[in-house]
Amino acid sequence: MTDVQIKEIQNLLVAYGAGEYHKQGKISAQRDEIDMIISGINLLGEELLATTVSRDYFSGIYNSVADMVFVVSPRGMIQDVNNAVGSVLDFEKTTLIEQSINTITEQGGRSFFNEVKKNLAAGKQSFTKEIRFTASDKRLIPVSCSCSKIIDQNSKLKGYLIVAEDISERKETEKRILRTIVDTQEKEQKRVAADLHDSLGQELSTVKLLLSAINEGMLSSDDKYKEAYETCKSILDSSIINLRSICFDLMPASLENGGIHMALEELVDRLSKQSLIKFSYKCSGSLPILEKSLEIVIYRIAQEFINNSIKHAHAGKVKIALTCSTTHISFSIKDNGIGFDIANARASAGRGLSTMSSRAKAFNGSMKLNSKPGKGTQLLVTFPYNV
Repeated sequence: MTDVQIKEIQNLLVAYGAGEYHKQGKISAQRDEIDMIISGINLLGEELLATTVSRDYFSGIYNSVADMVFVVSPRGMIQDVNNAVGSVLDFEKTTLIEQSINTITEQGGRSFFNEVKKNLAAGKQSFTKEIRFTASDKRLIPVSCSCSKIIDQNSKLKGYLIVAEDISERKETEKRILRTIVDTQEKEQKRVAADLHDSLGQELSTVKLLLSAINEGMLSSDDKYKEAYETCKSILDSSIINLRSICFDLMPASLENGGIHMALEELVDRLSKQSLIKFSYKCSGSLPILEKSLEIVIYRIAQEFINNSIKHAHAGKVKIALTCSTTHISFSIKDNGIGFDIANARASAGRGLSTMSSRAKAFNGSMKLNSKPGKGTQLLVTFPYNV
């Protein structure tokens, strides 16, 4: 082995140690054993170069995709993230490594990762779930997470790959559509209520006045005419009351002119007189001026729940409450009825749950429903003020 060959080997090893895998050692014309060693080192350099190119290529794709990518250990600890995570959540990569994936979810508990493990352990190839991540400035960002296992060549679980798509824009679009639907429905109900009141209501009142005039002017004292008159008058009185009730349900004047507090007070007062159910209502905190559309949504949810309590729950008591804080307004309503199985009701799309949920979502609201057979039902809906 000559000094030149030794120097050649040293230079190659130093270059490869610095990541310069493109360098190749010179092979002499002798083709001796030392040249064979240099040739082997050259092959190693080519393999390292190919591996580095593949790694850099993958890294380029990994960091250029718009979706957030998390590599998570079998215990749920974050091992790596791509550049999109920092862009969307505004976290430094180093602050997330070795942190639980649950720490950036909305609740910060164990539920998300446990749900991922449970679903993928059940034999599913992938698992998708919509949740909300918490950014560094505490903003809640809705994401759609696609989760899958990371398996090595020996079929051993090495971790999980979680790809999270920021769906903020999609959610905002959905809310705008829902609000448009809600507003359109309310405008139509308001129009129908006005038409009924202005046309049919006036006509019924006019007929009632005419009947009264006929009764006063009747010369005959025949009892059958008086009986017919009393029957007509009774039917008209009932029709006018029912018409007023329909108009009230479609769009109560108190909601239009006085706001949600006055409307709920009037609703409870009216229902207490018409039903054997005991209704109560209270408002806690300072009620701010709310957007009219939000007041209508709260009122419609109250109507839907009360209708269910009357028709299905066989309740004896219904309690309604508005609670106002500095950041949000909470609306709760509870009955002591027979209750029901929530899972079955959602599966069958019954009891207006979908309608109530859609109305709440249209205004950034969150809805929690608790019920068990024989235990009554409680609904809590919370809306932020900046809807």
